[in-house]
Amino acid sequence: PPYTERILKEIERIAEDDQVRGVVLAIDSPGGLVADSHRIYKQLVKLREKKPVVVSMGRIAASGGYYIAMGAGPEAKILAEEVTWTGSIGVIIPRYDLSELATKVGVHSDALKTGPLKDSLDPLRPLSDEERKVWDTIIQESLDEFVRVIDEGRASMTEAEVRQVATGQIFTASQAKALKLVDEIGDREDAIELLKKQLSLTDARIIQYE
Repeated sequence: PPYTERILKEIERIAEDDQVRGVVLAIDSPGGLVADSHRIYKQLVKLREKKPVVVSMGRIAASGGYYIAMGAGPEAKILAEEVTWTGSIGVIIPRYDLSELATKVGVHSDALKTGPLKDSLDPLRPLSDEERKVWDTIIQESLDEFVRVIDEGRASMTEAEVRQVATGQIFTASQAKALKLVDEIGDREDAIELLKKQLSLTDARIIQYE
């Protein structure tokens, strides 16, 4: 957010445009919300059914940025620039425990709620064991879905290999290539030339959607 809806509409527009023969998916993003990443991914899955996609990673294509790259499909090539940072495969829910500070300044959480878990991310009190168990289940299921998407999107990787790199770590382009997270080291122009070759085009008009 706030660009998700615009991106979805652009992908749909591209899919319906008969003049567009293929797509270079340019990613320069540290990620974002799981739901938004998944919505863009699903729209790209529909796009790739109509047109071939090549992924071009810019400065950073991590977490949700990498998730979206999987929308290009298992047959698609992923190119990362020499200085690209990628990976960060995992799920995070930022939370701060300010309970000790609140006690020192005389602030106490006293939420009016309809259930014991309604305020489970309240920063003014510690997380209970029950609450931590609930959130651990949620993020684990989200991680499992992330792993599934990569497993389906990377024909060269097994699920075990995906889980091995799903530690939240950032990888350089050379590391990512060695781990099979990307296919080649190259920039946007290299991605365009690769797509032209796939489409058997000697010349092409390049349109950039923003």
